[in-house]
Amino acid sequence: PDDDPYKPYRDDDPDLLTNRPVLDRVAVASAGIVANVACAFAVLFAQVCTVGTFDFSYSPGVRVPEVATASAADRAGMRAGDVVVAVEGKRLAASASAVKDLARRVSLQPGESTRLTLLRDGSNVEVTIVADDAYAPTVGVEGGMRQKPRLGVTLMPNSTAVNHKPSDPVEALAMASHSFNSLASSVTGSLRKLITAPEVAMDTLSGPVAVVAVGSEVARGGNGGMYQFAAAVNINLAVWNAMPLPALDGGYITLYLLELLRRKKLPKELERSVMSGGLLMFLALGMVLVVRDTAALL
Repeated sequence: PDDDPYKPYRDDDPDLLTNRPVLDRVAVASAGIVANVACAFAVLFAQVCTVGTFDFSYSPGVRVPEVATASAADRAGMRAGDVVVAVEGKRLAASASAVKDLARRVSLQPGESTRLTLLRDGSNVEVTIVADDAYAPTVGVEGGMRQKPRLGVTLMPNSTAVNHKPSDPVEALAMASHSFNSLASSVTGSLRKLITAPEVAMDTLSGPVAVVAVGSEVARGGNGGMYQFAAAVNINLAVWNAMPLPALDGGYITLYLLELLRRKKLPKELERSVMSGGLLMFLALGMVLVVRDTAALL
């Protein structure tokens, strides 16, 4: 350690990182962030060149993969495999938001009916559905139960997976860049939620236990998912490390930039106190997440 009286170097040794120019120290602190970004892009480029990328091609309507027995949907005559193409005569679009659109249009008031047009075996079938007024578990309600209207169906977008592979290196770079931008936007969006809606975002914040559990599930789904998972982990690490928080690379960079503005070094005691406090904070958060995620797996 630097405060060891028997250390084999002088405090003013110009080769020590603490004695290097500010920009040199910023470059060293940024190396981990740059490495994570480069690793994420390399993983996505490898995915594009091997298994390709997978997009979804949407058709009009909402697919019904499952219908609960004796539910409102079952009584109305809906079957697994049906595609809801219209609600009260209004067509559903070919998009990922068609499920939300259907949920908005269907009346969930007990006793009120909604007319649905289904596509079944190439033919249109008209059904009328009336929501159940069933008891459902609900957080925050005395006794944990309350009456909540239900249809008794599982809904999913009417889509099929489409595999794309590049025809040349330039297209491969473009596809990898597109995948990287999509993942980065998703990660930064989650980070914004952590700041603007912390009570909601904390429920989705995961520790190492949950990350390993998700990784094992992704691994069962094939190589394409593992590429995306590995890239997402690296992008998450890059974004979190870049944040100006104590004990993170972004925290060190912030202190170095403050030193550059002050034109003199910050007191060593202050820097150590800030970084030690941040380290303890992240260790405590990590322990909380490990306990919570472990309990969720049991």
